[in-house]
Amino acid sequence: MGEGGVGWREVVDQGDPAHHGRRSVSEGGDVPRGAPALPDAKGRVILPAKFRDQLADGAYVTKGRGGCLFVYTAQEFEAVAEQVREASKRGTRELQAARTFFAGASELTIDRQGRAALPPTLREFAGLDRDVVVAGVFSRIEIWASQRWLERAREGEASLATSDDLPDFGL
Repeated sequence: MGEGGVGWREVVDQGDPAHHGRRSVSEGGDVPRGAPALPDAKGRVILPAKFRDQLADGAYVTKGRGGCLFVYTAQEFEAVAEQVREASKRGTRELQAARTFFAGASELTIDRQGRAALPPTLREFAGLDRDVVVAGVFSRIEIWASQRWLERAREGEASLATSDDLPDFGL
């Protein structure tokens, strides 16, 4: 994975034939629009080609914060799993979060067309019933229901505009 999430820049806009199912996020932080992304009864999501190479040695998907799914490379999953294990020793809340994290985790297999079958329980958790956004964030991929993504994007934009506690990001 690229430093600071550089390797995770593409989002899926699977319903736009002009883009052959993919388009890149612009440097300006263009918010992608969702499109039908669960095209079959198996609940498969197409992952952008640039993500597939990074996931070739194995991947895991689990419940993420904010109602999305987190996808990790096998190596990153192990590192995060160790952090979650350590945090679970701190108290009841952390232990319950660890239970949810591990119980929801599933190995992710990507087929030759770049499709990843998401377990029904995870699709339900994330509200993935139609439109989906696949975004690279830090050292993971996040899979969002489009409406939730747009809500979180608006919240993030408001935070950037009003928070004195955040760095200026070189702006």
